[in-house]
Amino acid sequence: MRVLLSILVVCVLFLKLSGCGKDDGPGAVALTEAEKTTQLLTGASVDASVADFWSVSQVLVDDLDYTENFSNFTIQFTDTGFTTTNDAVIFGDSGSWSFTDDAAQAITLDNGLVISLRELTDTSLTMEFVLDDTIYGDEGGREEAVRGTNIFIMNR
Repeated sequence: MRVLLSILVVCVLFLKLSGCGKDDGPGAVALTEAEKTTQLLTGASVDASVADFWSVSQVLVDDLDYTENFSNFTIQFTDTGFTTTNDAVIFGDSGSWSFTDDAAQAITLDNGLVISLRELTDTSLTMEFVLDDTIYGDEGGREEAVRGTNIFIMNR
């Protein structure tokens, strides 16, 4: 009877311990939405072999394709700033950004532009924002940025 009780105790302990998940240690704190989103934007959560900047895959303005206008555009985020290539018109060459609220689903650039983060994963970013006016370039009046709902689909 004593042997049976010992086996039963060992089995119960084994089942209890095998059901435990990984312990993050005492005092471990879950990341906030802002911290998670910042890691994804900056590439902190991405393997080092993946680029830490975002490149344009597609640009739509009111459902019309404007990808050609932004074919060489890239943006790289830091914890509170960003740097771009080939688009000083909308974003500027560099600047700062902050979340619009604790939900971390939109950011505001230092130029006042509010950008909704429609999709954000390790390798995919979809930004949406509205421009109230078309912006023309200095050379020949070419459209640099078009009024309407702009959707930038970016990849790493």
